[in-house]
Amino acid sequence: MKSAPVSSSAKHKWFEVWPGVATASPAVTKGYDVALNRPGVPAGMTQRVSYVIDRSGRIAYVHADMDYREHVSGTLAAIKALRAKRPG
Repeated sequence: MKSAPVSSSAKHKWFEVWPGVATASPAVTKGYDVALNRPGVPAGMTQRVSYVIDRSGRIAYVHADMDYREHVSGTLAAIKALRAKRPG
């Protein structure tokens, strides 16, 4: 799965996780539906997913790819796009 902008009406409680890096607790794994369900992979492992959550708590961008190389550039571009839309 590659990156895609996400339009979600659901608000996410970003303040319940470490700003910038979420811990993959069972509740977070279930809430964000990121469990890595593959044969031979131990339970509790997650997919590699990066989220940009806007100031209102909505998911503005998701990049889901086990290849780490585009996560930072994609999320930074999404943050810049959000900043450009901000008034003043």
